[in-house]
Amino acid sequence: KMQSILFSLLLILFAFQCGCLDTKGLKLKLVTVATDDTDGLKRLLRSAKVYDLDLTVTGMGLKWEGGDVARFAGGGHKVNILKEKLEQWKDEPDTVVMFTDAYDVILTANAETILEKFLDFDCKVVFAAEPYLWPDLSLERYYPTTTLGYKYLNSGGFIGYAQDVWNLTNDKPIGNDEDDQLFYSVLYVDKRTVYDIRLDHRSHIFQNLNGAFEDVELEFRENDTVLLNKLYQTYPAVVHGNGAAKIDANNLGSYLAKSWVKQVGCLACKENEIKNFDFSPENAPIIQLSIFVEDPTAFLPLFLNRISQLSYPKKSIHMFIHSNVDFHSAPVNAWIKETHKLYKSYLIKSPHKKLDEAAAKNVSVDECLQKEDCKYLFAINSNAMLTNKDTIQLLMQRNVPIISPLLRRPGKFWSNVWRLVAPDGFYARSFDYFEIINAERTGVWNAAYISSVILFNRDSLEQGLSFDSPDLSSDMSLPAFLRKRGTFMYSDNQEQYGHLTDSTNYDVTRRNPDMYMLFDNKIDWETVYLHENYSANFLPAANFSIPCPDVYNVPLLSPLYCQQLIEEMEFFGKWSGGGHNDARLTGGYENVPTVDIHMNQIGYEDHWLGIIKDYVLPLQEKIYTGYYSEGKSIMNFVVKYHPKGQKYLRPHHDSSTFTINIALNRHNVDFTGGGSNFLRYNCSVPQNPIGWLIMHPGRLTHYHEGLEIKSGVRYIMVSFIDP
Repeated sequence: KMQSILFSLLLILFAFQCGCLDTKGLKLKLVTVATDDTDGLKRLLRSAKVYDLDLTVTGMGLKWEGGDVARFAGGGHKVNILKEKLEQWKDEPDTVVMFTDAYDVILTANAETILEKFLDFDCKVVFAAEPYLWPDLSLERYYPTTTLGYKYLNSGGFIGYAQDVWNLTNDKPIGNDEDDQLFYSVLYVDKRTVYDIRLDHRSHIFQNLNGAFEDVELEFRENDTVLLNKLYQTYPAVVHGNGAAKIDANNLGSYLAKSWVKQVGCLACKENEIKNFDFSPENAPIIQLSIFVEDPTAFLPLFLNRISQLSYPKKSIHMFIHSNVDFHSAPVNAWIKETHKLYKSYLIKSPHKKLDEAAAKNVSVDECLQKEDCKYLFAINSNAMLTNKDTIQLLMQRNVPIISPLLRRPGKFWSNVWRLVAPDGFYARSFDYFEIINAERTGVWNAAYISSVILFNRDSLEQGLSFDSPDLSSDMSLPAFLRKRGTFMYSDNQEQYGHLTDSTNYDVTRRNPDMYMLFDNKIDWETVYLHENYSANFLPAANFSIPCPDVYNVPLLSPLYCQQLIEEMEFFGKWSGGGHNDARLTGGYENVPTVDIHMNQIGYEDHWLGIIKDYVLPLQEKIYTGYYSEGKSIMNFVVKYHPKGQKYLRPHHDSSTFTINIALNRHNVDFTGGGSNFLRYNCSVPQNPIGWLIMHPGRLTHYHEGLEIKSGVRYIMVSFIDP
C-alpha cells in the first residue's frame, strides 16, 4: 500500500513539473468584470487575444456601486455582476471558469497551459495568494500554517470548475458596497474543505505583485517574454498589479504578452501603429501647439527656431503661447512677430496675464476643446529642444492617447520619462531605466511620469486633465492625476527626438547668459556659437588660409558669439586705461598694455579655457603637427581699439608658445584700418572675417604690431597659450 501511495505521489509530482495532465474535454472560460472601458481593460483584452483566450467582459456600461476600492474596502458589486454571468455555465461539468480583475491584469499563457496548471492542484477551486492579509487582520488566526509561499487569499484571480465557482459565489449574499476580498476570505477560512479550495501559494497560475515585485523577473525567450518567480521557479499565467503594484504591472506590461520580444523589439508598437496617416497640408489633422515658457531657459531663441522648423503643416496648427518670464519677452515677441501669419491662429498669454503654469495649461486644454476642429494638443515646455522635425507626425502614428517623446539631458541620466515613481510620487529607478534612455531597448513604453513635451488626442482631453495639486508642481500633478485615474501615458524612444536643456545655472543677471552654458548645454552651445564652417576644418581636403608664414586663418566662432561677447564686455564696462600699471596682473605691470577686459573679470575664464581645450587645440594639432598643448593660458582678454583711445599696438613678442587673435566685428563695416603686421616677414593680415582666428607662434619668430585703426571701433579676442 505504501508503495502504491509513493507511486501516486511521484506521478502527481511528475505531472506537476512537466505540465502534462490531460486537459481533453475541458473548456476554459475566462471572465472579468468591468464597468468602464479603460486602458487597463484594453491591455487585458490584448493579452487574451495574443494567447487565443476566450475572455468575456461583463458589467460594461453599468454604474459602479462597489465604492472606491483603490482606497477603501469594497467591490461587492463585482461579485454580484459575476454571479449573473456564471449562471450560464453552472450546469456544464466540463467547463472551467477563471476570473481575473480587469484593469490591472495581464495574461501570459494559453488555455491549455492554464488548464494543466489548474489540474496540477487536484482541487475544485484555486485562488490567487499574496503576502498581505486584507481587509480583516483578525482572520490571521484562521489561516492554515504555510511553510513556503504567499499565505493569504487574493480575490483578484481564481479558477475552478464552473459549478463549484457558481456554488461558491452564491454561498451567501453580499452587498454591492461590501468587500469582495473579505467575502472570499471568510469562505476560505470557514469552508475551504467544503468547496475544496486551495491557494496558489507559489504563483503557479497567479502572480500578485504587491509585496512580491522583487521576487519576479522577466525572462526573454525567442518569441515571447514571460515572468519568472525566482523564489519558486514558477511561470505564472496571470500577472496582477494588485494594491500599490499598479505601476509595477504597467512596467511589466510593456514586455509581457509578446508586447516586447528580444528578437524583434516592440511587437505591440507595430500592432497599434497607424502608417497611412495623411499629413498633407490639405488633410493633416488640426492641432493646437501650446508653448510654455515658465522659467528662465537656456537657448530659448534656438528652442523657438526648432518649433518653426517642425515639418507639421503650419496652417493646420493653432498656436498658443504662455510666456511667464520677463527676461524672455524680447525673443518671444520677436519670434511671434516673425511667425504669427504662418499659423492657423495665434493666442498669446504674456506675463501680465498673471497665470501660473498649471492655470495656463488648463486654459490651453480649454482652448483646444472649444475649437471643434482641434483633434490633438501638442504641449511643449521651453526646456524641450526638438531636433527631429517630424516629431508630431511620428507621435501621432504611435496611436496612443497620451504620449511623450523621450528626451534626456545629453551626457546625463536625467530624462523627461520615469517608468517608476516612489510612494511620494517622485522619481524611482525602474529595472530598465538605463536600457530605455540609452535606446538599448526601443519601443512605446507605459510610463509613470512624462513631462516637457506631450501629445494628447482629443479623447484624452475630453476625459479631463488636471495640472493642479496643492502639494505638487504642474509637471508632477498631471502624471499623478492620470495614475490615480488609471489612465496610461506612454513614452516613445524609437526615434531620436531631441534633448532637454539644463537651466539650473542660467543666470539672467548676465547680458547674454547663453554664452555661459558651455558646460551645461554643450550641444546647443555648439549649435549657436561655433562657426558654421568650423567642422569643415577637419575634413581630409581642408586647406587652411596662410596669409603670412606660419600664420593661419581659421573659422572658429559664430558672428552671434562675437556680437554677444562684445555686448557682455560693454555691459561690464570696466575697460583698462591702457597704461603700464595694471593691478590685475601678478607684479602689477604690463610691458605692452592695451585697453582691454580680461575674461576672468566677467566670470568667463573657465568657459574660455574650455573653448581653447575643446575647439582651439584640435585646430592647433592639425596646424602645428607634433606639438601637443594642455591649453594653459593665463592671459585671455578682449581688446578695444578706437581712434580716440588706443589706436594701435607697438611691436612686441607675445608671452606664449602660440597666440590666437579672433576678430569680433566687421572690417570696413564696423571699423576701418587695423590688422596685424608681422615685421620679420613684412606681411600683414588686415582683414580677418568675423569669428575667424589667426593663429601664430608667440615668442622669437613672430614679432608683430597692431596696425592703426582709422574709424569706428575694433574688438579682438586674444589668448596667449602655453606661456
